[in-house]
Formats: sequence, structure tokens, C-alpha cells
Amino acid sequence: MMRLTRAPARLIAYGLVVLSLLLLAYSQKFVEIPMSRIDYFFLNEVKPESSRTEELNLICILCQSSNIELGSDLTRQIRQASVMLKSAVMFSQKLLHFHILADNSNLYSRLVNMTLGWPEIYKRKLRFSMHPVWYPEGRDDMRVLFRECATERLFVPDIFPNIEKAIYLDTDLIFLRPVEHLWDEFNNFNQNQISAMSPCLYHYGSERNKIPFFGETGLNAGIMHMHLKRMRNMDGGWTNANLAMFEKYKDQISLADQDILNILFHFHPEKIYELPCHWNYRVWQCSQGENKCTSATDQGVSILHGNALTFVKFNHRETWGNPNIPGVNTRLVFLLGMVSDVAKQNSVKKEAMQYKDIVQGDFLDTYRNLSYKNVFGKLWVSNFCEQADFVVKTDDDMFVDLYATYFFTRQYLVSPEYNDNSFLLCPMWPPTRILRDKKRKWYVSYDEISKKEGGDLYPPYCSGYFYILNPGTSARLVVAAQTTKFLWIDDAWVTGYIAKKLKIKQLDIKLLLKRKMKDGLMIKSIQTPEIYHKDILATPNGRNLEISQTLNKHAYWCYIHQCFNNIYHPSTNISNTKDVIEDGVLSK
Repeated sequence: MMRLTRAPARLIAYGLVVLSLLLLAYSQKFVEIPMSRIDYFFLNEVKPESSRTEELNLICILCQSSNIELGSDLTRQIRQASVMLKSAVMFSQKLLHFHILADNSNLYSRLVNMTLGWPEIYKRKLRFSMHPVWYPEGRDDMRVLFRECATERLFVPDIFPNIEKAIYLDTDLIFLRPVEHLWDEFNNFNQNQISAMSPCLYHYGSERNKIPFFGETGLNAGIMHMHLKRMRNMDGGWTNANLAMFEKYKDQISLADQDILNILFHFHPEKIYELPCHWNYRVWQCSQGENKCTSATDQGVSILHGNALTFVKFNHRETWGNPNIPGVNTRLVFLLGMVSDVAKQNSVKKEAMQYKDIVQGDFLDTYRNLSYKNVFGKLWVSNFCEQADFVVKTDDDMFVDLYATYFFTRQYLVSPEYNDNSFLLCPMWPPTRILRDKKRKWYVSYDEISKKEGGDLYPPYCSGYFYILNPGTSARLVVAAQTTKFLWIDDAWVTGYIAKKLKIKQLDIKLLLKRKMKDGLMIKSIQTPEIYHKDILATPNGRNLEISQTLNKHAYWCYIHQCFNNIYHPSTNISNTKDVIEDGVLSK
């Protein structure tokens, strides 16, 4: 465990983060070239050898975000796509025809430019063509679900009426086997199957999911075999079937096209071939002490999928983690456990020496050890930051408006809960059912919590996304943890069972948190000193650097100009002013 030193602070923010992320950041000089040159070079100069005359059709999507104010992640997408292309041509012998669905030609040319300096042995395996983004008439409402154009893949059969088969690929993939081996999975289709996707293995079996889904764990749509001819010949039409699923379940959908596809194949399971999970291997599948993908144990990993921005190193130090609040000291701290890999541990030590903001505990950093990490963080705070007014705990995929949080928490400095060190300010979960099904991710056995100890309901507890306490409360929770029966579900254990033992009642601020990034971004982006609209303190940021930088700048501006909202003007009687954006208007 690293040596701990005191750090003067008034507001401490810390996140539970795992620093075993793969960084793929390539410095590329962009050179604009005419579209005619691109078409000539890649459509005419490619002369495949006879041994690889078969052309494999692969589809990718690149779209410019329509919300320029919040920034876009185009650079990330294009760099990821470049890495994916490199891995594809490195292993394959076939001609790979990448059909790029893009909403402007500049995106297409940027991607193609990145391949111009590649060796000829690789370039001659590539063919590119651009296709405009298309949505059915009157369905532009689907374009901005989840991420820009994410739902475009639902309409691929109509966009390519003359192609029989193709594979859709997310940009955040790394091939570890030839693309033609992935293509060969089409040979395993029976006469009824029209598509193939790998099992999701998480999310769809949880209480967060509100929709029907395929199989036991749902499907991940990052790699999708598409027998386009059969899709077009589907009874009632492929596009109509997807639109019908969307209309029926649109209020419950959170993952856009992937949710729609899961709903569709829930009702038509005979039409889907389940692609082995080693063809869509995500890092978390081997991050909790066991391999969740059994076929990878035998076959090895064929494609590494960096979903949820796994391949992007997000730096909180450059965004909301170090606010410029006049006259206020803040300190950002990253909590880690130990990693078994020597190279990774050395990397952590190097980063800790450079930034002096990493605190590492003497336990393995695994999902089942989050309760240890949680209490460890509170132990560090109570020993080395007892002078802080407040402590903010959050996750590494969140944006926290520390300017608004600082202003908002001033009112609690004189509260009885604060002075009694019983202060826990959080979005609160009411008593929720303890999951006893062994197939569920958060399964808890009766040995862990018996009926006598807890019945079938957790006590009220805080959402781990974001909560606020003071150092004195942290110290009390640490002491009580030593005599409270352990539970590996950290939020329920620390802010539920231990808080209940200490008779700490959570102060609920669920209205100040948005769990969906789209909703949070809309609310934060329209804050202004002139027009009233309720504000929030925290929202997911998708680990998007540009979005967090933009939100942090706007948060500072709001703090300086005292935006007209419930945080900076809590006593405002909005019935006396006409300048109000009412709740629900933005979502409409």
C-alpha cells in the first residue's frame, strides 16, 4: 500500500476507477484530398490477386454529432476505426470492402486519409466506398437515440438492396484473427436465420433493463452478421418489424438499436444465430477473477471489443476534477486496489509519482472487492482529510458539477446531521428486493444475508453514482464496518446496512442526478442567468473528454454568473416569472 500523506482540502472528490484500460491514441496529421482522388485510388487501383478475388462486405458508421455545443467524439471514432482497419488487413488475405455510412464526405475522407501512408501489401486488401446516411421518411426522431446515427444499422437492408450479405462492425474493435474466419460464420446459418450476434452476458438480466430480450443475457450489437437478402424477404418487412418494436417499447428503450434488436429477436428467436462470444470479447468479461466467455477459453479471443470507451483514457484531471472555485481548495483522489500484473502495477506507481493523487489499498482490485475499496476510501478521508467540509464519492464515468455542488452544500454546514456526523446526502434507493436467483449478476445467497438478518429487502441506501458526506461520517462508517457482517455489494453494505446500524438517515437528492446521459446533457446545456430551469449536480458523461470539458466550462460560467435555477436561486418563486422552461419540455 502506498504511503499516505496529508493533503489540505475543503472539498474532496474521489472515484472508484480501474486503470487497466488500453489506450489507443495515434497522432495523425490530417491532409485533405479531393474525393475524386480517393475514389480513383481505392476503387480503381485495387487489383486483387486471384487467390482472394472474393470480396467481403463490411459496414461501418461515422456521423457528426448534431449537438456542436456539447462537442463530438469524431476524432475518437476515426482513430478507433483506423486501428480496427489496421488489425483487419494485418490478418486477412481477402479483399475487404468497407462501406462507410457517413453524413458528410469530410468524415469519409478523414478516415481514408489515415490509410494513405500504409504499405502497399496492406492497402491493396482495402476498398472503400461512401454511402449517405438514410432514415425512413418521418423517422428522424430515431437518429439521435443513444449516439448519433446509432440506429442507422437497422436500415442497412434497405440501403444496400443489391448486396446479399454483409457484416456490420463498430469502430472500437481489434481483430485478432482474419476477417474471413468471421465471415465463415455465415456458413453456420440454417435456412431460417437472418442475422448473428454475440451474447451480451450482462445488463439485460438486471433490474435496470425494462425490455424483452433474446435468450438468457441478451445480444450485443457491436458485431452483426446480416443476411441482407433474407432480411429484405422477412414476412412483413425487416424495417417495418423494427419500427413496430420501437413504437411499442420506445419509452423503455435505453440502448437504442441494440434494445430494438433484442426485442425483435425475443419474439423471433428462430431467426438469430448466436455468434460465439470469442468473436465479441469485451474486457470486463475477464475482470472479475473469472472468464465469462467460455468459448474464449478454448478458442482464444478473436475480436477484442472496446465498448463503453474501454480504449479511451479519460482524464478527470483535465475536466471537472479540478475546479477553479475562488477561495476554495479541492483535491481529486483516485482509489485503487492492487493489480496482479507487474507491468500494470509499475504503470500505476509511475502515474502516482507524477500526479500524487492515487491512493492504493492492499487488496486486489476486483468487482467483488468494491466494498473493501469503498471503506478504504472513507478510512483515507477520515485520517488525512479531516479538515474537509465535504467529501464527494462518484464513479469514473460521471460528470460532477463541483461548482454547483460547493454552492449547494453550504446550507448543510449548520444542519444537525452534519454536526452529529450523520450526514449522507445522496440519490436514495428505497428498500429494494434482494436477488436470490443464482443467474443474476447481483445474486445474494442466504448465507450472505439470511431472512432473519435482512428479509428479502435491502434497507434504503445511496446510489453509488454520486453521493456526499463529511469526514466525521466517513470515520463512523469505517469503525462500524469492522463489526457489521460483510456484503460485497458496496453501496448496499456501506450506505445501507452500516448506515442503518448507525441510525444515519440518508438525505435524498435523487432529483439532482440524471442517470441517462442524454437527459443530463440537455439540462446542463440550457442553464442561463436569464431563464429558469431546474439544474442537477451530476450525470453520466460516457467518459467523453470533450463533453466533460465543455460541461465543466459551462459549470464555471454558471457559478460566476449565478444561473437562474434551483441550485443558485433555491428560494425563487417561479410562479412570479414568465421566463421558465417547464419540466418535460426538453424531452418533448
